[in-house]
Amino acid sequence: MDQICGLIDRTGRGPDNRVLEALKRPIAENRPSQDFFGGRWGISLVERRPNRAQPLDLQECFSKQGLLACVFFGDLHNSRNLCNAVGAAHTTPSPAQAVLEAYRRFGPSACSLLEGAFVLLLEDRTRGLCILARDKLGVFPLYVHSSDDRLLFASGLGPLVDSGLIELAPDTRSLADYLIFQFPLEHRTFFSGIRVLPPGSLCMVEDCGLRLEEAWSFEWQPLDEPAERYQDCLRQALQGAVTAADTLPHPVAHLSGGLDSSLLALLLSKRHPALETFSGVYPYGPAYDESPFASKVAEHCSLRHTEVHPGPEDVVRLLPEMVARLHEPVSDVAFSRYAVAKAIRGHAPEACTAFCGQGADELFGGYAFYQDFMDQRFPGGLPEQAYQRRRLFSPEQIRGILQPEAHGRLFGAYDPLAVYRLTFSDTGPILDRAAMADIRGFLPYWLQIESRIDAAVDLQPRFPFLHHDVRDLAAHIPPDLKIHDGAGKWILRQAFREDLPRDVLDHVKIGFRTPSGIWFKDALFDFASEALLSANPGHSSASALFEPGAVKDMLETNRQGRANLGWQIWTMLLFTLWLDRYFGGEPCA
Repeated sequence: MDQICGLIDRTGRGPDNRVLEALKRPIAENRPSQDFFGGRWGISLVERRPNRAQPLDLQECFSKQGLLACVFFGDLHNSRNLCNAVGAAHTTPSPAQAVLEAYRRFGPSACSLLEGAFVLLLEDRTRGLCILARDKLGVFPLYVHSSDDRLLFASGLGPLVDSGLIELAPDTRSLADYLIFQFPLEHRTFFSGIRVLPPGSLCMVEDCGLRLEEAWSFEWQPLDEPAERYQDCLRQALQGAVTAADTLPHPVAHLSGGLDSSLLALLLSKRHPALETFSGVYPYGPAYDESPFASKVAEHCSLRHTEVHPGPEDVVRLLPEMVARLHEPVSDVAFSRYAVAKAIRGHAPEACTAFCGQGADELFGGYAFYQDFMDQRFPGGLPEQAYQRRRLFSPEQIRGILQPEAHGRLFGAYDPLAVYRLTFSDTGPILDRAAMADIRGFLPYWLQIESRIDAAVDLQPRFPFLHHDVRDLAAHIPPDLKIHDGAGKWILRQAFREDLPRDVLDHVKIGFRTPSGIWFKDALFDFASEALLSANPGHSSASALFEPGAVKDMLETNRQGRANLGWQIWTMLLFTLWLDRYFGGEPCA
């Protein structure tokens, strides 16, 4: 995956080339890069795989028309429609040219018309304006850091964190969120002052200052149409989305055996006979292992399928590397995804793109807990139910495991539930409200993690379920066609009921669950104990963070099988490893 980094000057002096060089140093690694400069900005495009079949096309990325300039990075899916909208249907512009034509006609609101997976920078010297924009659902990551004299930005955290340009400090709210949810709320990162540009947003930099504007927001707009019509439209839209995303040679696909990845493998196999697919497999029974279903799909579609078997030894081997490359503590699921991505690069060295099923659960009602919310299986209103479902620790447990000083710094003036509640709308069907909260919160975070994992192994991720035709169709499908008779993604299953084996269509998804609880019983018990119970403050931040007695109790409870605390132990472990790497045992200073 190619990467970008850049700066926008806020002083009137123009961009500093030395700053741009410092930003790109952590990601260039002797790779080709192209620098562009405008009146107050500089940006570098770093090509991650210079030997690939289709190198970076600079004419596609950059356009200048008089006092307007645009750098576009990613994929634009509706350039033809943009041309029609501005009265230039006879032309075939590059994405950057199409954006400038739309801006001439509509101004900054033109960004609401763009469909795809992208980041762009646009400069209008007549207005003294620079605009940073990101795609509508957050497929392409973009991180920003603002100071009095400049705005720094990058498609990964590396340029901002490792360049030495920013004085790093932990974001205590994000660390609190991580202990509860395993991801930060409010588009924050784990570094204070470094934020994620929200999906569908514009960062406007002018002489008078900097402001954030929402260019687009996703809304449910259900229409009363026959189920058969939606099924036909779904087949067409998803096939079109796969075709639109299949632009680079040597695609591969993740194949878990669940419905989403099976459908993508099916549709890709029609375009690529002997398509290569990959599954992460944990042979610990049906609670973890979907490989029989993946194997059945592979046989049905004549795929070249590879099973990847991450083990506890891979946790010890890969965790330091993963924390260094992703620059943040992540979930055990992210570890599994990282291990599979590494295997893909090893088994398929020519692969350019990796197809993933992200977004289908949120758009089509796939998560089992959506049905739980509809059945009121948790007490309280919907935000409270979702909070109880997602949280790893209760407030009482948090108070018990953290040292008093650490608890005060993380939670003393902060209530994650109060912030989490803001992601929910107050009206509408329960399914729509729950799914929308995930589209606004969890999904963008997980997409940026997936994108950066693939970037670490020079892959470009593809998410066909998030193509605008599929997304907009999902917005029109009523909730009762998504969860029907207790079955999630009912309309999706019906649309492809003749194309996949019946047991693949009907089986309940379990997700890519890492058997961390099993590993922490034996193979990783000593590893976790050493990291979490170190008595040397200079070696580990754990002693300043966690109550040793509470940690010992958790480790023993898990080892003796009295409760599966794998997720909780993993979260504390990654929390500690990340703080140790970046802040040397000073956990919340």
